[in-house]
Amino acid sequence: MHFAISSVVPLRYNLQGGRSCIASRKLYMDLLMISFARLSRRLGLVLVAVACTSQTASAQPLTPRPVPSLVRTGSPDLGVTAQFSKPLLYGQGTLAAPGPINDVAEVSVNIFNILQFQPPLVAGTGGKVTGGDANNVSVEIRLDPTLIQHFGNIITPSGFRCVVAGGGFYIRCTAQTFAAGAGDTIRFNVYGINGGCEPLPATLTARVAANSGDRNQVNNLATARIGVFALC
Repeated sequence: MHFAISSVVPLRYNLQGGRSCIASRKLYMDLLMISFARLSRRLGLVLVAVACTSQTASAQPLTPRPVPSLVRTGSPDLGVTAQFSKPLLYGQGTLAAPGPINDVAEVSVNIFNILQFQPPLVAGTGGKVTGGDANNVSVEIRLDPTLIQHFGNIITPSGFRCVVAGGGFYIRCTAQTFAAGAGDTIRFNVYGINGGCEPLPATLTARVAANSGDRNQVNNLATARIGVFALC
């Protein structure tokens, strides 16, 4: 690549040759701009070609991941967990003479109908998940009768019905069907009774079962604890 500016008449300026000097300067600048434009266009074409080549080389076709299929085996796997919304609860009054309810804790009992994944036998296939609908499901929740008691309404999942018995220390929720892979939560409040100068541990237990059987009963029972204290 050559710049065609060597033939330009050298610039000179005097009182008599002012016009020729200006014309020579204009010609010089025009030739310089033309040469620069040509160079820029050539460089630009090179850069665009390199960028296009890079993008083409790095592009990879997207391969969809195989989706596992659901196989209903008829054997559900029910599970349950439970927790309190806070670690400590103030115990108002006693069981015989309860005081005003100024402190409550929320209980969450989570129930699941768990699916089990089985890896594919052939590479590139989606494998399968197995599970089954649970029929005549029951969730039994028991509260420590000496330290905590149910209070207020129960938020029940769709399809469940809950009743309170045993003086507010026993809750039973039932559903006709709990689908494979489903999960939901039962919520309610408890308040403290009695309590000690040092927090006393109050225990809640939750158990889930179904008449249709359960292939894994290890996770059918859950416990949760909260400390109940009194002002001494």
